[in-house]
Amino acid sequence: LGTPVPGLVVSFAVAAALLVSGRLGLALGIAVVALVALYALHSLALLLLPRRNPELHASVTARVPRRLQVWAGACSLLTMAGLVCLQFGQDLEHMFATPLSARLAALDLTSLELSVIWVLFGLAVYSGARRT
Repeated sequence: LGTPVPGLVVSFAVAAALLVSGRLGLALGIAVVALVALYALHSLALLLLPRRNPELHASVTARVPRRLQVWAGACSLLTMAGLVCLQFGQDLEHMFATPLSARLAALDLTSLELSVIWVLFGLAVYSGARRT
């Protein structure tokens, strides 16, 4: 049982609970934020790959000029980070305007709160898998 299996099972269970509870918008919101954040990480990887792993970078078969890679990676990273910041800014406004107890009672957690929960759960699963 590898690390992805427990993570996928819990993600499925949380998504199913959100769907059944009528919180489809929240489920979609966190999915979009997670995908945009993942795309930002891919853009960062594009920028860092030549220095962090020159051997892997040398094995790339698509010869895209490095200048174009840097430009595309930087534009993408800035754009995706901006989108995440906009969403999290709205989330912070909502968090300051509504007490946590009220958000929990209404199952009205923000994308930011769910992202933190997902990251903490992922770190727990990862650290548990590393120990075995």
